[in-house]
Amino acid sequence: MQMGLDFFDAEGRFELTVSSKEGDKPALAVECIFTAHIHAAEPVSKEFAKRFAESELWIVMLPYGRYFITDITTRMSIPPIMIPLAARR
Repeated sequence: MQMGLDFFDAEGRFELTVSSKEGDKPALAVECIFTAHIHAAEPVSKEFAKRFAESELWIVMLPYGRYFITDITTRMSIPPIMIPLAARR
């Protein structure tokens, strides 16, 4: 995690696998990583940045992950996969 006096960078990872039955080899696997550059009041403590990245960052990143998965599956000429708004972490 890169940090400065008034910012920190954090990563959000999304993984999706699709298979016909549980335990079967996946027919499709999509993975992506987004990096967020977050500004906050200085000084930003490492403890604050880590706590935010482990708890609330997913709320910020979820729309980007949902869009990427829907967009990439559409571009693959398969029915787009829609991730629910209330997706679990």
